[in-house]
Amino acid sequence: MEVVLIQQKCAQALKAEGALLVTMSQADKTEMVDKVRSAIVLCLEDKVLRDVANEPNAASMWSKLESQYMTKSLAHR
Repeated sequence: MEVVLIQQKCAQALKAEGALLVTMSQADKTEMVDKVRSAIVLCLEDKVLRDVANEPNAASMWSKLESQYMTKSLAHR
């Protein structure tokens, strides 16, 4: 998923302190965040989407997905 966002030049939207977002206009920021959110939603299966659909923005969706699926537990090995 992260590679898809990098390819679309939208990975900066996941980082709150991204230097690119500081210099962008509000309309461009909104467009990028919407593009990231839609890319994440399109790549998730229904069960996973139900877990993150109520998150208010793309960065919080991403952090919730990371916390659920990027942990180093025995179930994920």
